[in-house]
Amino acid sequence: MSDIDQLNQRLNLMNQMMRTTGADQSEAASVSKLGTYNTMVSHCIDCHSPDKCAQWLKQEHENSKAPGFCPNAHLMNGE
Repeated sequence: MSDIDQLNQRLNLMNQMMRTTGADQSEAASVSKLGTYNTMVSHCIDCHSPDKCAQWLKQEHENSKAPGFCPNAHLMNGE
């Protein structure tokens, strides 16, 4: 997988996780939270569990908390 493909995959997973957990994507990407959003992107790119993430996202979840293996769980869960 090329670097660009990997980046797109990770950003897609992050966006899916945000939707699944009910995290406010508009707020996260706002100018006032841009540093936090950039941190989340970096965490997702460096994540060691993209396959586990994709599998978790394939299951039905409605406004659930991000799983513990997610490096952004504390941010998405508001902890």
